Amino acid sequence: AELPENAPILSGLQKSYKLGDLVNINCTSLRSKPAASLEWHVNGAPLESATDLQGFPTHVDPETGLETSVLGISFTAARHHFHQGKLALKCVARISNVYFQSRETAIEIDSLKITQAEPSTQNTEYSLISSGSWCFGACRSLVLLTVGFVFLRIFSV
Repeated sequence: AELPENAPILSGLQKSYKLGDLVNINCTSLRSKPAASLEWHVNGAPLESATDLQGFPTHVDPETGLETSVLGISFTAARHHFHQGKLALKCVARISNVYFQSRETAIEIDSLKITQAEPSTQNTEYSLISSGSWCFGACRSLVLLTVGFVFLRIFSV
């Protein structure tokens, strides 16, 4: 087996969402043999509703024979998606019992606005969604640097 070099990649995330917006995110596991099987977890539970999933054909690189798999999730943001004001999305990539990697993101609802805990190039306030803790001031700079570094490592494929 040829295993992916990195955890799956999430694409299509917006900087912010509001109730009624379409949340349309793809999970991609790059270059493996065989292709990784993908699954989405919503708020810690595997997504079983096929109506929210968008399957794509496996792409095979003609030169290397390595396979890339993509699975999308698509739904309209509604209050019932949020538990304690947060929506946790996780994509899990597996190859038999030899490979298991995942990538997560969290979307937070504040009144009627939903914002995700993802990096942005704009100078805005960020919240770190982790055990309900908030980080402001000097700590915020450290969090932004860390998130920026992770973001660069993820997308320097």
